[in-house]
Amino acid sequence: MAAQQALVPPAVGPAEVKDQLVSGSRVDTEANGALPLRKDPKAWRAFLRTLGHYDPNYPYNPEYEYGPDWTDDPRYVAEGVRRLMDPQHRSAIFSFWLTLKRVWGDLVQLERKILIPQAIRDGLSTDNLYRVKMEGVIPDGIIAACSLPADRWSRTVRRHDPEHPDQLYLEVVSKTERDVQRDTRHKMEAYQALGIREYLLYDPFRRLGDRPRLYLYRLVGNGSPAYAKVDPARWTDGHPVYRSTVLDREIRMLPANDRDGDLEPLDNEHRLQLWEPARGVWWDPEVDVQLNLAASRVEGRVEGQIDDRRDLLADMPVAPEETVVEVLDTLERNWRRTGMVPPIAETVEVAAGRRPWHALLTG
Repeated sequence: MAAQQALVPPAVGPAEVKDQLVSGSRVDTEANGALPLRKDPKAWRAFLRTLGHYDPNYPYNPEYEYGPDWTDDPRYVAEGVRRLMDPQHRSAIFSFWLTLKRVWGDLVQLERKILIPQAIRDGLSTDNLYRVKMEGVIPDGIIAACSLPADRWSRTVRRHDPEHPDQLYLEVVSKTERDVQRDTRHKMEAYQALGIREYLLYDPFRRLGDRPRLYLYRLVGNGSPAYAKVDPARWTDGHPVYRSTVLDREIRMLPANDRDGDLEPLDNEHRLQLWEPARGVWWDPEVDVQLNLAASRVEGRVEGQIDDRRDLLADMPVAPEETVVEVLDTLERNWRRTGMVPPIAETVEVAAGRRPWHALLTG
């Protein structure tokens, strides 16, 4: 297995190859040859017949997508195939992308099919789905080894490159027992064999415990590294906090209804958050909205207070070498810089000449 490499954005990886649409997705031409376009009905039907879960009696609809172990067709049911429809599942996946793209840019990708080399598939357990049925895996979230050009779609098929393995995969556990088995055993073994440094597993439906929880696994050991379950660095609000070596951040996944804030939370929303020690906040894009709202309220309040103080001090006594306008401008600059305005009582004392104006400097 290739030695693990540090991830420093922007990453430089192997040269990208051109891709094309396949059943609504894209595929690297090097990875699987020239696969048919969905706009060709005969070729699309032939493509469907290559899927391990193909059912000749099912009325497949070209408005939906059908992958090796997923579909967005709400009526389609097949062993080992998951529907990408649960709002809890989707919110956790898109939060992964929205939160991490600020730092990692297009290294953050969603639901790309990764073709597993035959040599790696042969080394998996004899009953592993990705040895006996599936030629590739589709992680919910990815921190990739290399960037994608801006004109590429996120749902792309490509080969795993042992020399440049992806760095981190996220899976969101769905409701059924087969989903639990796939994410905690079959995919975990496959990701370990692929050399993915860290594996995040999020359980919004309480299939692994008594409340929604994030789990982190990390490759450890030399020669043939294996996944070890990482203990939380700490707990906040009843949720585990992990230190990700790939992201070089403390992270947590938090259901929206467990958070404070002015925006109305929904029970099916889940948010990946990064700890920002400089500001002392758990950050995600929605928290940014909250912080901006709070800053706007503070700015408006400070603005009104400054006007009130200037009015009170308009006739204050000053030294012969000073002017009231100069003193007020100096005080206003100080109040704006610190975001603090002195109390009315102290302002009245200065306006009456009982205290010097310097007493109103803040911060």
